[in-house]
Amino acid sequence: MKKTEDNYISIHFSQIHEIDKIEKEYSNYFKFFCGNYKRHVPTDRNAKILDMGCGLGETLFSLHKLGYRNVTGIDFSQECVDFCNKMKFAKCRKGDALEYFQRIDEQYDVIFFNDIIEHFLLEDVIRILNGMRRCLNRGGGNSNQDYEWRKRNIGNNYII
Repeated sequence: MKKTEDNYISIHFSQIHEIDKIEKEYSNYFKFFCGNYKRHVPTDRNAKILDMGCGLGETLFSLHKLGYRNVTGIDFSQECVDFCNKMKFAKCRKGDALEYFQRIDEQYDVIFFNDIIEHFLLEDVIRILNGMRRCLNRGGGNSNQDYEWRKRNIGNNYII
């Protein structure tokens, strides 16, 4: 039997997203992305960008549409990874945020970490954010849509 995370699209996303109409969702998200995140992304289209918890690839799509090509997506669901790789917006692979940021030696200019912080215990969130900070190039930043929660519980020194 497959684990729940391996079937995240079938079990979770299909209840809240219209997978067969994903292009419309990508288009709507692109407007949101441009209004909220575009100003935080380097103008250099070769910037190294990570989307941790890439899900259905909305952020990957937006970055690709803006011309970024050095983008990696990571998700804990193999189904999400396969879906995103099929869309060909970025290279995607399976991984867990806590484990990834504890062992990775790669450096990124920007790390997106949207809508996943609430799935971790506070002590793990702190370990993840410290790992993210270690993986950011000087002058890099991370984007976390869960800003208000983080601001109340951790402080805003990790966010641009």
